[in-house]
Amino acid sequence: MRQTTKSFQKQFLEHCRKKNFFSSNDRVLLAVSGGMDSMALSHLISILQLEFKITIGIAHLNHRLRGTVSDRDETFVKTFALSHEYPFHCKRMDVRKRAKLSQKSIEEEARNSRYSFFEKTAEQFGYNKICTAHHRNDQTETILMRIIKGTGMSGLSGIREKRGLFVRPLLAFSKEEIKKYVQAEKIKYVNDASNRDTTILRNRIRHDLIPLLRKKFDPQIEKHLIQLGLIAEETKSLINRNAKKQYLQVCKAADGKIVLEIKAFNRYLRAQRHAMIEFLFWNEFDQKLQFSDYDRLSDLIEKKQSGKKIIFGDVICLKTAEQIVFLTKNRLASPDFCFSIEPGRNYSWNDPNFSFRSSLIPYATELKSSFGRIVNVEYVDKEKITGNLRLRNWKIGDKFKPIGMNGFKKLSDFFVDNKIPVLKKKKIPLLCEKIGTKENIIWVCGLRLDDRYKVDNRTHHLLKLEYNLNE
Repeated sequence: MRQTTKSFQKQFLEHCRKKNFFSSNDRVLLAVSGGMDSMALSHLISILQLEFKITIGIAHLNHRLRGTVSDRDETFVKTFALSHEYPFHCKRMDVRKRAKLSQKSIEEEARNSRYSFFEKTAEQFGYNKICTAHHRNDQTETILMRIIKGTGMSGLSGIREKRGLFVRPLLAFSKEEIKKYVQAEKIKYVNDASNRDTTILRNRIRHDLIPLLRKKFDPQIEKHLIQLGLIAEETKSLINRNAKKQYLQVCKAADGKIVLEIKAFNRYLRAQRHAMIEFLFWNEFDQKLQFSDYDRLSDLIEKKQSGKKIIFGDVICLKTAEQIVFLTKNRLASPDFCFSIEPGRNYSWNDPNFSFRSSLIPYATELKSSFGRIVNVEYVDKEKITGNLRLRNWKIGDKFKPIGMNGFKKLSDFFVDNKIPVLKKKKIPLLCEKIGTKENIIWVCGLRLDDRYKVDNRTHHLLKLEYNLNE
């Protein structure tokens, strides 16, 4: 049994190396429910920690769906984190109440709440990776569930091993392999009785549909679904490679709106149009559409009548004679702002809802190890700032020189490249320096420093900049 354990550990480590999931000095936030899969991942990551010298934190969301049992899970994970001296980040949330307000299923609301909590925790505490314990069986269930609900190429590709901050290093391994490892290592975990609740679609697929397909139709159904997912992912990647370029040819952003030129859009193949719409909703509105939504949108585009509209969540799609205009219900809810800033002082605002502070400190070479480690903290050369400082939001035409680049880049292009939704663009503060009639962007807060203000070998004094969203 020990040989099996060592073999699984070796496979896991080799897989992580091959896929470049982790780098030296990464700050990794583990999403831990307390169940078998997340506890197995925690055990494996603790072994990997020695090789990559990563910092580990534990995140747990108490959905408050199962009363004292939910509290038991929280206590179990907290005890595990403290016993390993890992930082423990926990939040309690009434998901049932939130689902009622949002008119979503409890499962969908729970998932959205988890991911939002993980991302906010990573941003607040400077984690650059978020690890979840999804495995191969989760992948097959996801693909089948999306087929049942109706999906396109993106849905068929299933769960991705890497997406943004998220890393899923167990996705290549089966539930059975994980179970054997947990048993061999005597890893403690808690059982979640809701996993047997067949009123939930995923559980019906897991406990009823897949066993039926395996027994009556295809003994290798899981293998073939994984193959389908891989082929779909490769095909989608091929199509998406040009999606951004094509999107920019047919869509223009202005005043919180996205305008799609129908004639130019219709020159492309259906799969290309699908990819462009997916790019638009994901990158501009931070939203994913169901496959059936694309059919509704296609019908709107083909209609000859102007003035028709459809709504997806907070996004309104309005038909004119030659265009589709995409705007949000609350697009006017983010007014312009501009605040004067004095170095060495702290500031906080409620509208927009963020705080900013700066500190004057002498430069010391040992501080270099802190540069770039936390996304909401930056260091600049104080002597390079000669004008008046102010914080304002993005304006059309803004340009800056991203650190490491030789030339200038439009801030609108930078937002697109970094997948910043249009709703968030005007909410991101820019630290600027006003010199007469000229203005330079010093820091796109929380995202990128301007190269002209970076610390170099002539620096004597630093200005430490800190930006935080107020929760």
